Amino acid sequence: MTTDSARSQDTSEIRILHVDDQPSLTELASVYLKREDERFSIETAHTTTEARELLEARAFDCILCDYDMPGETGIEFLEFVRERYRDIPFILFTGKGSEEIASDAISAGVTDYLQKESGTSQYSVLANRINNVASQYRARTALEASENRLSLIIDHAPFGFLEFDREYEIVRVNNTAEDILGYSSEELCGENLETIVATDSNRTVAEVFGALSANDGGFRSVNENIRKDGTVIVCEWHNRVVTDAEGEVIAYFSMCQDITERRDRQVQLELSSARLEALFVNSPDMVNVHDSNGQIIDANPMFFEKTGYDEDDLGDLVVWDLDETLSPEEAATLWEGMDVGDQRRIESSYRCRGGHSLPVEVHVRRLDLVGEDRFVAISRDITERKERERALEAQNKRLEEFVSVVSHDLRNPLSVATGWMDIIAADYDSDEVESVQRAHRRMETLIDDLLTLARNNEHERELEHIDFGRFVQACAETVDTADATIRSDVQGTITANRSRLQQLLENLLRNAIDHGGEQVTITVGELPNGFYVEDDGDGIDPEDQQNVFEMGFTTASDGTGFGLTIVSEVAAEHDWDVSVTSGSLGGARFEITGVDVEK
Repeated sequence: MTTDSARSQDTSEIRILHVDDQPSLTELASVYLKREDERFSIETAHTTTEARELLEARAFDCILCDYDMPGETGIEFLEFVRERYRDIPFILFTGKGSEEIASDAISAGVTDYLQKESGTSQYSVLANRINNVASQYRARTALEASENRLSLIIDHAPFGFLEFDREYEIVRVNNTAEDILGYSSEELCGENLETIVATDSNRTVAEVFGALSANDGGFRSVNENIRKDGTVIVCEWHNRVVTDAEGEVIAYFSMCQDITERRDRQVQLELSSARLEALFVNSPDMVNVHDSNGQIIDANPMFFEKTGYDEDDLGDLVVWDLDETLSPEEAATLWEGMDVGDQRRIESSYRCRGGHSLPVEVHVRRLDLVGEDRFVAISRDITERKERERALEAQNKRLEEFVSVVSHDLRNPLSVATGWMDIIAADYDSDEVESVQRAHRRMETLIDDLLTLARNNEHERELEHIDFGRFVQACAETVDTADATIRSDVQGTITANRSRLQQLLENLLRNAIDHGGEQVTITVGELPNGFYVEDDGDGIDPEDQQNVFEMGFTTASDGTGFGLTIVSEVAAEHDWDVSVTSGSLGGARFEITGVDVEK
């Protein structure tokens, strides 16, 4: 009889299927077996057909079956059970016992064999045997289920899994390991560990397995592995040894991840960090880092060199102590208006340690450095630029004075002289008067060109989209062409300052008329990246072509030498290139390139 202590260990129901063609015996057995163990839940079948239906409908922990059954024997039913339900415990409980039946039962896979006897004491023995085989079956089934779940988890785990025996031969590989290493499970199982380990990593792997064999703990390693296609990858391994009850190693389990991309990113990050550190240390600009409270927490050597401060000053130095133009309130407003990644450019002045001021151009960027709010300020010493600006301002002032002299003090007397000479010319028609008038006209042209050059950078130029074909026609109408012919086949739109472009074209047209003769033919045509102005006149001597854009250079007795200089300056203002060569008909050809022409 089952003891109370044994029952207390397992209170779960034990489901029994009793198959016997004698209802009286199944009823009696049910009563006595339940007395022996209250966990027994017994269902009866009086034919193997009924038994099959019950097996199909529900699960049982043990089958108890007679040998002599109508339609088929208990052994034949056992063969069906083994084929269909595999290892469910099957006890042959029969009154027809013989060595032959016992032998056949064992061959068919019977779990236990017990011959019926008279009396009720046999049910105590039967109950113990049922309990034993059912408990073993449940334990085995639970173990198999656990192993199946574990296998399912391993096979579909997001990491590679490999099992090695004591000789380091591969025993098992999961799906992810197949993907990582490029081999199938069949190709890897039976192979030695060296198959997947790069030569340079053999020593590392040997050390890992040596350490594993010395204790039962885990071990992490990173080493190079070789895929089936020969590709070398970097894997992170977590290894553990499995030992028996005596502590002997029986297997090794390893989990791996392909970290090649991660390692490459880490290497690139380290290189980038090293480069950034080198840039920080060796930057020709001043670099400092401060927090949202204005506290300067780091700075590069150039910052200390330019400002005179040192690292010991960083603990007490705040932005508004350094920046002469910024108050704490203004700084807070500036920083609060910046999102992470935003950049601001300001011109300021630093208060250096010696008390002198240092003009700087500052680029401030807001960053999130590992959760910390930081501002990086890159500052450039603009002392020389400020000095150049002051010199330029002085030069512009002198230029304004010059323009005033030219436009007023020279033009007014010339206007008076021209007026009186026109009166004289009306009364006296002579070559001498005509010579004076030509000189006056040349002086007017000279003054106009000088004013154009002087006022070149007087104001910021606005750009606009210009219909170039119509614009050329308009310029041709403003030039005194005499008997010259101007042809234009240009189309499209260009972006330029209208006034300055007009000066460029008019000067090129006048130059062609002045040097090509009154009946010259001038063509304005398209280039792949610009346009050209070409005439059929005498052209420009190749030796003079490199000098034509120099101020004051002219080959004409009445020329000013400023017209082509204006052309060159207008082109430069627009980032265009201008060049001169000989035209197809021997005349001069001026090419303007670098022009963005939209069709």
